[in-house]
Amino acid sequence: MLNKLNKNKMVKRRNLSAFTLIELLVVIAIIGMLAAIVLVSLNSARSKARDARRKSDLHQVQLAMELYYDKYGGYILDGFSGWESPCNTTTNDIGKLVTEGFLSAIPCDPLNNATYRYNFDPDGTCGTYCSNYCFYVTLESGGTTGVMGGNRSTCP
Repeated sequence: MLNKLNKNKMVKRRNLSAFTLIELLVVIAIIGMLAAIVLVSLNSARSKARDARRKSDLHQVQLAMELYYDKYGGYILDGFSGWESPCNTTTNDIGKLVTEGFLSAIPCDPLNNATYRYNFDPDGTCGTYCSNYCFYVTLESGGTTGVMGGNRSTCP
């Protein structure tokens, strides 16, 4: 009789130490929901990181343009008679910043599509050199940001 009671207690202990199928499914569902939340917040962090890179790239170009101005007394010419997208064109005047050693490479937008791309517009009344410029990009967080030089009063 004593053996039978001990066996029943052992059986109960074994059952108490295991997880049921429902408990496992609940845990898996909770982990899945947490993973989904993390992925959504990670996408937000990625877009903020791309916007930060865009702003950094603009400031690097602005510094390079000012170094170019110091060397030549003017800004880069506009060979395209209007807005140009430096990454989408094979030859552009902003490439002189690289050939002159002011930039290591022309900055390209992290996404570089029709919505998010860098745009460069020197003054349309340039002679040998331009008197001003605007370099801007649309941000994923909304709006645009840009840098300008010379006597430029606005930049989109």
